[in-house]
Amino acid sequence: MNERHEHASRSEHRRRRGRGAQLRTLVAFATLIVTVVVGAGSGTSTVSASEPAGELAAISLAGGGGNFCAATVDEDVYCWGQIWDGDIGDGSIAESSYDTTARTRPTRSDATGAEVSNGFCALDGTTVSCWGAAGTIEDGEGSLFSEPPWGSTTPQTYGFGPAAEIAGRCARLTNGRVQCQGWNRWGQLGDGTPSWPESGFSVPPPSAAGAVFVSGLTNVASLTSGGGFACAARTNGQVHCWGYGGNGELGDGVSGSEDIPCPRVGGCADFHHSSTPIRVPGVEDATSVHQNCAIRTGAKVTCWGTNSGNRFLLDTATDTVLGPTELP
Repeated sequence: MNERHEHASRSEHRRRRGRGAQLRTLVAFATLIVTVVVGAGSGTSTVSASEPAGELAAISLAGGGGNFCAATVDEDVYCWGQIWDGDIGDGSIAESSYDTTARTRPTRSDATGAEVSNGFCALDGTTVSCWGAAGTIEDGEGSLFSEPPWGSTTPQTYGFGPAAEIAGRCARLTNGRVQCQGWNRWGQLGDGTPSWPESGFSVPPPSAAGAVFVSGLTNVASLTSGGGFACAARTNGQVHCWGYGGNGELGDGVSGSEDIPCPRVGGCADFHHSSTPIRVPGVEDATSVHQNCAIRTGAKVTCWGTNSGNRFLLDTATDTVLGPTELP
């Protein structure tokens, strides 16, 4: 996953946050109870190290932008970390645009469910609820504006249909289709509506208040999301990706800004993207997808995109793998 590009658009508007925020997705299999050792109880304090004082039995764990959330064996959802955008999901939010207040202990969210995603969503049975994006952001010129009216400090359903899986702010529905909701900076809604570059880098960036269907995508068996992009494996073994592709995340052999005009002074490096799903060529037998990788028949693994630190274990290390490459 490419941390710098996960927050590229937000960094354009949030000088107060800089480029140091991290997005990590940690998933615990439903058949394995993971014990997360964290501070017990709940409270509000400035960010600081705390002594582990209890255990949170979790079956799903996800993080993004300075927060973590966990779904427990009792299908309660607990979150901790920064509260800037209402990412805790309990109605709390920072008092000002420069407030660094954080929850250093797990706080019970108003959400319930056995699965959480890095888009601050939870899946309770087949019901999807999401929260966050409720802060005030800076436009780079020093003026402030509220994030979109759909932002919420408590869980909202946003019109998602009955779902079998969540990834980021997208859901794989029980009928095999995919819906996404929220920001559309890099076309990650997948419905073909203009992305942030295509809208002339509007302030605020484009978004969808309610869940929209990803264009032309049916019979989906597995769904994943990353830094501004999402990928889906279909029942026929094909993989399709949409959203941000500046480092080969779409698997289409393209990176950078070859496909769009650039209105920004200083250039638009690494702005390749797609607002509709692109088929990853050469992958015909995928059974599931995980970030920029597909698990294929015969336990083979094929990956594409960012190869920082040679995480794909290739003989010749390269920072970017533009097309699907089988791992050794």
